[in-house]
Amino acid sequence: MAAILLPCFWLACALNPTALAESSPLPAVNACPENVKPVQEIPPQPHGLDIYVNDYGCLLTPQDKATLQDRLQALDESGIAQVSILILPDTDQDLSDFAFRIMNQWGIQHYKKKDGLLVLVNASRVRHNLPNRIFVATGLALESVLPDALVGRILDEKAIPAFEQGDYSGGVTRTVLTLSDILSDDTIADMLKQEQGIDVARRTVAKYREGMNIPSSVIRRRQKKNLEKV
Repeated sequence: MAAILLPCFWLACALNPTALAESSPLPAVNACPENVKPVQEIPPQPHGLDIYVNDYGCLLTPQDKATLQDRLQALDESGIAQVSILILPDTDQDLSDFAFRIMNQWGIQHYKKKDGLLVLVNASRVRHNLPNRIFVATGLALESVLPDALVGRILDEKAIPAFEQGDYSGGVTRTVLTLSDILSDDTIADMLKQEQGIDVARRTVAKYREGMNIPSSVIRRRQKKNLEKV
């Protein structure tokens, strides 16, 4: 049953992982080579357990990676949401734009439910305590339960303090587990599994725009501006 929930690109990758690995401009996961050029293109679509966690920047401990894989696999197979983590060694791309492009090209969601979430991390900027180091891209169905303000608070409380203390793995792990806990809340999970999330999100976002008289383009610019802090 779980296989039915997986988008077609994950199934294709699982059938032919070698071809994707050979075409990848990135080092092998957890290989940690030095002097890696910044990633400019969208990475190849992952396969196997890497559909959940791709750590090309070597930030995660083996224990944390296993914990995240188990949690995200369970979240996926429950039909609540599809969540992926992509840690790049370095990139010159604006993470707020790059994350959505990756999520769209990889097809992170259950079929037509728009319930995907991508945590994109720039490992080099994390290690050097620079902005544009982590971004969370959410699909439309998740916007009502994970609005920008809440995601920003989670990053401020879970990711940034840990990064500044050198606990890179802990920062990523606690951030993702917090997001997962919110999505796994019984009421929210039932709503998402019953495909009510998209309608709720649309009503919530529409009401916010109308009440504040803020067009969607401005909301997106404000979201991107948040990268100055994270």
